[in-house]
Amino acid sequence: CALAAGLLAFEIRFSNAHSASFYLLLSFTLPVLWVLALGLAGGYDIRFIGVGSDEFRRVLNAGIFLTGAVAFTAYSLHSELARGYVVAALPTVTVLDLLARFTIRKRLHKLRRLGSCMRKVVVVGHADVVSDLAAMLRRESYHGLSVVAACVADPVGRGGHRVLDSFPVIGGLGRVADVV
Repeated sequence: CALAAGLLAFEIRFSNAHSASFYLLLSFTLPVLWVLALGLAGGYDIRFIGVGSDEFRRVLNAGIFLTGAVAFTAYSLHSELARGYVVAALPTVTVLDLLARFTIRKRLHKLRRLGSCMRKVVVVGHADVVSDLAAMLRRESYHGLSVVAACVADPVGRGGHRVLDSFPVIGGLGRVADVV
């Protein structure tokens, strides 16, 4: 996304210029700067990828941060950085990244509906709450969590073994660490 945005900005701003090699180099440097900005903004935090709006907010924060950092650096160094290039490149990389993440997220949600890309989890709590949570996670598979067992407040049913919904109750609240 960053390379495409940089080259697009270069083409828009300097299509007829002969001495624009600095901006071509900047276009090839933009992906590194974008990855660093996303990393600083938490855009690669696995907890937020694929679920909720936090992933998109972090991409927007990275775009704002990188724009501010470039403007501050250019001002501090009294650089004659072309505003047209910056105005074209940085918002474009942000929008392209948001669109790419949205597209990939929809593909991930489809894979999760089919049972792929799921994380196995143990749910903990009172039986009725655990049952409700498991039903919600089964219904809303885009969260990427598949319940495989439970630890409940009253673990022993008739016969000493208990199955809640379609997964086993392995122990009580005191055995959570062992069960996990």
